[in-house]
Amino acid sequence: MQDNAIIESLVLIKLKISSWTSKRENRREARELETNRGAANGTVSVKAEYLEEKYRHLIGTAASHLRSFFNDHTLPWMDGGYRIVPVEKYQSLMDSLAQVIREEWEPAVLVLSSSYDAIKLAAQSRLSELYDPANFPAPGDFAGSYAVDIQRSAVQKADDARIAGMSESALAEIRDSIRAQQSEALSKATESLIKRVREMMMEIIDRVSRDKKGTHYKSLWSNLRALVAVLPQLNINGDPRITKAVDNINERIARWPAEYMRQSKSARDTVATAAAGILQDLNSTVSSASVEVE
Repeated sequence: MQDNAIIESLVLIKLKISSWTSKRENRREARELETNRGAANGTVSVKAEYLEEKYRHLIGTAASHLRSFFNDHTLPWMDGGYRIVPVEKYQSLMDSLAQVIREEWEPAVLVLSSSYDAIKLAAQSRLSELYDPANFPAPGDFAGSYAVDIQRSAVQKADDARIAGMSESALAEIRDSIRAQQSEALSKATESLIKRVREMMMEIIDRVSRDKKGTHYKSLWSNLRALVAVLPQLNINGDPRITKAVDNINERIARWPAEYMRQSKSARDTVATAAAGILQDLNSTVSSASVEVE
């Protein structure tokens, strides 16, 4: 597909999640250890963990869920941490991200900020002489260190590239380079979707092959249906491999209820065969929907 309209219909979006760096360096202890062991100055690093594991797990889980949701609903794009989403899906993505932030991230941050005094006292108790007051932030700084920032931009069109003082021939080379980079990025975005399907099919095959007593499939089937729902939305190149895979998954795999999968070995065998077929199709076909940006 040769169409600059694809580039024009994409939104660049970057998710940045910040957290307090709770593992802090203790230079005094490091220098003392170097002196006692005869090590050269600057060769030893001693770090102390100021935040209890339960709080690290709480905020880490919230951050992981938020980033996973973001990655699941966007596509990779070049460097710099930006990803892309079709413009028609942009607002629904922003609304969904806001919901995840509101329901998971903000409650976790509230637990930490409201537990500030207890966290500080626990750090003093656990670290004893390793505790350094300078390493523990003030209450406002502590709460403010946990933040989510969403940056948005438009994908630059090659024809819009302007550099004052550059000759037209040199500028033409830069524009051609931009087009080539964007074409490659679009192809890689599609391949990232293919990879998601492959990994899901392999997980299904592996689960069924190891299932001797009727494993629960509710979580796996939830992930499968979420993938099938997002694939058409992110298939920006109209790759027929993705379209065919979605149709096959819906017709041959996702139609089986998760509970019936647990109960029926026959259903599991049927699904495994279907997954293997989809996997074989993906491994043996080459995309006919490569994109060349003009």
